[in-house]
Amino acid sequence: MSHAAGTPVQLAEDIYGLEMGMPGVPRTSWCYVLLNKDHTVTLIDPGWDIPENLETILGFFEARGIPLSDLAAIFTTHVHPDHFGWAAELSRRSGAEIYAPELEASHFFDKTQSVEFLANRWQERAVQWGIPGEQLHRLQGGASEHIPAERALIHHYLPEGAPLPGADPSWRLVWTPGHTAGMCCVVNSERKIIFSTDHIMSGESPGLGLGGVFVVNPFRLYLDSVKTMSPYEGYLALPGHRQPFTDLVAQGELSARHHQRRADEIADALRNGGENLTLWELAQRVRWSGGFDSLEGFRLRSALHHVEIFADYLLG
Repeated sequence: MSHAAGTPVQLAEDIYGLEMGMPGVPRTSWCYVLLNKDHTVTLIDPGWDIPENLETILGFFEARGIPLSDLAAIFTTHVHPDHFGWAAELSRRSGAEIYAPELEASHFFDKTQSVEFLANRWQERAVQWGIPGEQLHRLQGGASEHIPAERALIHHYLPEGAPLPGADPSWRLVWTPGHTAGMCCVVNSERKIIFSTDHIMSGESPGLGLGGVFVVNPFRLYLDSVKTMSPYEGYLALPGHRQPFTDLVAQGELSARHHQRRADEIADALRNGGENLTLWELAQRVRWSGGFDSLEGFRLRSALHHVEIFADYLLG
């Protein structure tokens, strides 16, 4: 069951946020609408491809008398389905082309859409992580089993610093890897607004290493990416989830400290005999909200994945 999508929220004279439902979890993401000076529209991160999200997006156009043909461009900040789910369908209906950061290109390929691919991947990881056979059922379930039926067709991949397609050229892409290998934020330094997507959110730390090809440890990349946000302190930050905020640097530091505490905890476990443990055994020495035994499905997979990232970071 998905969370009910909300009504449009006006965030600036020309910017609206559309709350998008997510299948299997009681939370939402944001699709952002930019009303351009030439009376066209740019969409950022059209939500997961569940019917109510498409209804919300189309309803916005209809309520304001904007023909769908005025959709000039669709930009997805990173590979996750809550950020690109309806891109292909909207492109077909409107003729608008779809854009993504060039460093996300390695992860936009068809086979990752299938539940079968994901199931096989997690089975392989289970062996690597030393998960006992009788515990394998705990990996099943969660949001990643609701992959969109169709991966977005990306027409163009954009480099860092490129202008946001269709919009005022003062909107620029800023590379912020860590959550995924090629995720971008979108910044307007003239207006002091940043679409901070899943890089920095208020009161929530993003998952790390969740898509793309990493040649540097995702935790290290994330720490560096948080530091690059210092020029944008005080900007209106429009995140991928939760509510807009203005204390970007402070929220980024809180997020980095959250991950650093987890890394420190794993470092303690490694120093105290953990170097000979399987990853499954190491994860049980970490403190989790509700306890390790409460973790199931996506939450368990995510926890194990992050223990692996932090252990790799600490062990070099």
